[in-house]
Amino acid sequence: WKHFQSTKLTNLTPRSRGGQRLLAGMTKLKQLLSQLPEGVVTVENVGPNDTDVSLEGTRNMLVELCGDEVQGLTSLVEDTLKAAGVQADQLFSVEVVGGGCRMPWVKETL
Repeated sequence: WKHFQSTKLTNLTPRSRGGQRLLAGMTKLKQLLSQLPEGVVTVENVGPNDTDVSLEGTRNMLVELCGDEVQGLTSLVEDTLKAAGVQADQLFSVEVVGGGCRMPWVKETL
């Protein structure tokens, strides 16, 4: 939220109508960056005087913004392997389910 709430959008809150449109646009951009290395999403009627705002991003930017989640996933996997008494090189495959598994950094981390 803070990354895309530029100085032009300081009047938006996550619960406002414009804020909800901005959050929906950020979700679309996240999904787009899960498939492509860069993307642009236009969010309508959120800027001053109900102007449209373009959200631009790259996959690397998404990974940087998700840094805490990457660290959390890494810790979770390490703790799980340790509790199971298994080394990572002993695994033949990992089954991942859910929408988050489409994100390239999740696959790379695992």
